Amino acid sequence: MLAAVLISAVHVPAFPAKAWLSSSQQPSASSGSPLQLGLLPFPVDEALLPGETKQVHLYEARFIQLFSDAAEKHGSCIGMLLFGDRGDVDAITPLLEVEEFRKEEFGVWAQLKCIGRARLLQVSMTDFEYASADVTLFYDGIEQTGTVASKEASDAAAEGMKAGGALSSLEDEVREVHSSVADMNRRLQKADADGADGQPLERVEWGHELRDAESERFCSLDELLPRRRAVINSGGPDASPREMLTESVADSWVVADEAEADRQLFSFTACTGLSVLERRRALGLDDTAERITFALDRLREQQRRLAALVALSAVSVPDE
Repeated sequence: MLAAVLISAVHVPAFPAKAWLSSSQQPSASSGSPLQLGLLPFPVDEALLPGETKQVHLYEARFIQLFSDAAEKHGSCIGMLLFGDRGDVDAITPLLEVEEFRKEEFGVWAQLKCIGRARLLQVSMTDFEYASADVTLFYDGIEQTGTVASKEASDAAAEGMKAGGALSSLEDEVREVHSSVADMNRRLQKADADGADGQPLERVEWGHELRDAESERFCSLDELLPRRRAVINSGGPDASPREMLTESVADSWVVADEAEADRQLFSFTACTGLSVLERRRALGLDDTAERITFALDRLREQQRRLAALVALSAVSVPDE
């Protein structure tokens, strides 16, 4: 049996996506031509939210060409072509940056990270037989017609919520409920003699890595948020990370300051442990406050269900 052996390791230049997005004059919401983006097909249950990562090993010539074109033309960015069981394709795609890749005897290994979202306008097949699309970046707080007025209205609404402390209070409640859910998951997992959370993931050498949703069920938001922030601020293995989130997302999100960037990252991270359909919904929401509220509602549902399971697990079965 032949084993895949390392031929060469290739580190992507630091922050290639920023230069590409800046040169394309996105994220000007009121103007700008669609971007061209190569697409990798994934089932919808593998969709990433901003700050999440995935490793892949690609060995088809068309996908190796996709990586080559992404590095040469698209700032090392690709999109996820998300398809459901019935062959339906989501209009909103996670925008991924290739942070590192290496050529191997069979194909190429790559580390991908989600840095934003894009809307698919028109999908076609390239001459190399991989999917490509015209896309526009998809933001929170801007109607997807891209009018500046809608951004101003959204800012005014957000400022109103901040003034009343409503959004801050909502975040505190999300933290509390999320912590409760994580704690009950840990208690239930502890009762399972076969549980093995906390084991580090090994580098994937063949096939696609699945998101480590299992271990993240036991993590609090205070543990997850620094991880997501570190992923987005990373410049790859050969560069120092950025210190400010706004430096990393200025061209893929629309945020006025660091607090707004933190809040948007919080809204996505709060959705980490939700179901596939719920994560899919969160990906398509274009309002940060709405996403936080949505996460809170879904977490409360989990909290009620897990509380019942914990109670049942504590009930001793009477001897016959």
